[in-house]
Amino acid sequence: MSELLNKANEYERLNKNKVDEQRPLFHLTGGVGWINDPNGFSFYKDEYHMFYQYYPFDTYFGPMFWGHAVSKDLLNWIHKGAVMAPDTFYDEKGCFSGTAIQIGNQHALFYTGVDGKNNQQQVIAFGDGRTYSKYE
Repeated sequence: MSELLNKANEYERLNKNKVDEQRPLFHLTGGVGWINDPNGFSFYKDEYHMFYQYYPFDTYFGPMFWGHAVSKDLLNWIHKGAVMAPDTFYDEKGCFSGTAIQIGNQHALFYTGVDGKNNQQQVIAFGDGRTYSKYE
């Protein structure tokens, strides 16, 4: 796990209780910060997975991460924090829209990475439903 991803998850852990009482009852929200476009709604290992573009460090747009939540019933969601961070040269400006599917026994995330020159490229990451590694 990258240092930036660890930093985002630690920030969320320390600050999420500041917004918990303001959450709607039947609408998925991010942990803290800015939530944007939902992505990668999928069913994997007996759970529904929802990913979303996410900037955890403030309430305005920033370099996009992917946040992650899971549910057994589509009503009660458990936040799993940030699973994708803009931490490589090919996505340093953000991890943008994409999807998720099962390939074999792995969960695959496909997203659009934006590099420092605003070039866009398709990126894939494989994981186990909790942690994901980008495929170079």
